[in-house]
Parts: sequence; structure tokens; C-alpha cells
Amino acid sequence: MKKLFTSLLSCLLIVGILSVQVAGASGFSTTTTNESGTYVIPTEDGSTLEVSIEETDKEYIVTSYVNGEEESQTIKNKETRDMMTIDNDGKVEYSNESDYIEKVPNPVISNKDSFATNATSNWTFVDSAYNSNPNVKQWGYLYKQEKITFGETYNLNYDSGTKVSIIIGVIIGLITVGSGGIIAAILVALGSTIAADKITKAISGQVYGRFAAQDLEVRSNGKIGLRSKRTIVDAKVINKKNGKVEWVPIRVEGEGRSDTDLCIIGAYNAWLLN
Repeated sequence: MKKLFTSLLSCLLIVGILSVQVAGASGFSTTTTNESGTYVIPTEDGSTLEVSIEETDKEYIVTSYVNGEEESQTIKNKETRDMMTIDNDGKVEYSNESDYIEKVPNPVISNKDSFATNATSNWTFVDSAYNSNPNVKQWGYLYKQEKITFGETYNLNYDSGTKVSIIIGVIIGLITVGSGGIIAAILVALGSTIAADKITKAISGQVYGRFAAQDLEVRSNGKIGLRSKRTIVDAKVINKKNGKVEWVPIRVEGEGRSDTDLCIIGAYNAWLLN
């Protein structure tokens, strides 16, 4: 279970951080989606934590429920980024997202983090598969060329006991939440977990997204049977307390078929061209 948290983890801030930049990096357009919805978040103590997000023209409203009972609500102003949090006892707390997160103006990205260069790479082999259709009976070979770019870098700081509604209130609008598991995963990667609707340990970390924009080709018997595009998004999460670094897969944009399927389809299309 903890492993699931960890892999899901590094997602949270990442995801939004990640979604900030994709268009320029990959050529795929980035659309802003309404974040309204309800998410179930895994907890360490076994309680059922649900978070409801409502987006209006001017605000984000994040409400957390523990075992069906409302625990806290955070309302964030989209323009000022000011937040108001009300707990189940009626206590009101005021803050701003800048109290918890800051953008790093000139982050240093190491060369080894770029698994290609910032320029478009040459075509490289990815995978192959055999199309066993009695009429086709030929191999498809998938190649890619890619360009790597990086999203903005953020420092994150949350005290132990910070409410989940505040954490989500901070990141909403910066990232796409996507799922409750992503939220839990990020917290685990940064060295904390959730009990009821609060984090169990203080968090101090840094995160940035990496975008691999790929042009894809499937070649078979001297012909190109398929062309497509995809962008693979992952994120680097750094736990500043212990120095632990984790790369977390976030999402794939564009082409969603498996490499094997692309090879088989490309081989068929190439056969049609004969």
C-alpha cells in the first residue's frame, strides 16, 4: 500500500506544474479543465477521506469529509490567491498560497535529468512487434525523435497537521489534481502520509516537471506505416529533509495506444501500401 502511495505520490504539485508548460514544449495544445469533482484519498489510519472540489468563476472551494462527516473547507480566491479555511468547530484560518509554495526563479536542472537534449534528437529505436495476420506476416518497428523541456520549479513547505483541504487549495489552479491517489502519492514521496484529513509530518520539498515531446514512426518493409505524436510527462520530487529524489510518471498526452499496438498497426498499414 505504501508503495502505491509512493508511486502515485510525486504527482500532486507536479501535475499542475507540469500542465503549465506543455503547449510550447510539445506542440500539443494544453486545455484548462474545470477541477470540480469528488476524490477519495488513501489514508494511513484507515479512515475514509473524500475531498470535494468546486470551481466557480472567482473561487476554488475544497471541502474534506472524514467517514462522511465534513472536516474542513478551504476557499481560495483565484485572483488574489488568498484562502480562508473553516474547520468542523467553526474556527477560521486565513492564509495565502504563497505561505506554502514558492516559484524558484532560476532553477538549476542537471544535464543527467535530460534523457535527451533540449534540441530535437535523432530517430531512435523504441520497440518492434510482429503482425501475424496471415495476409500481412511482417514486422513493425517503432522509432521516435524527441525534444525535452522542463516545467517551472516550486518549493513546497507544509507543517505537520496541515489540513488536506489547505494543501489542495494551494495546488489547485497550479496543477491538475486528477485523482486522490496522486495527492496521497505526492505527500508520501515528500516524506509524509495522511491521517484523517491532516498530514502526519512536516513537508519541505521541491518539484518540477519534465516533458518528452515525441514524434513517432512505425517502419515496415521499407515503408512508413504510421506516424503519430505523444508527450510523456513525469516529475522530479526532491525531499529536502533527507535528500531523497524520486521521478514519478504523471501522464501521457496525445497518442495513447501501446508501443506493441502501434507496431502491429503500422505493419498492417505498410502492407496495404505494397
